[in-house]
Amino acid sequence: MKSALFDLLCVITFFFSSSDLLIETASAAPDFGPNVLIFKPDMPMDTIQSRVSEIFSRQERSQFGPGRYAFLFHPGQYNLDVNVGFYTEVLGLGL
Repeated sequence: MKSALFDLLCVITFFFSSSDLLIETASAAPDFGPNVLIFKPDMPMDTIQSRVSEIFSRQERSQFGPGRYAFLFHPGQYNLDVNVGFYTEVLGLGL
């Protein structure tokens, strides 16, 4: 009986400690690398526009180049002109 109770306590302890670990990991800001840009509507539009335009100028004629980029936009209003060059993804994040 003691062994079964001990085993049960070990399983419960493992379950709660591993679920706490998952919650902590999920709340940390992920690092997608330098070529994934995440924009929010409260960021200055001039800053976003200059970054997007800079990358487009590099990718516009780079059909066989090594650059790969993704622009991720949080929900909201953006007053931008986003040109898309080779190997560039533009994604809207859901609500």
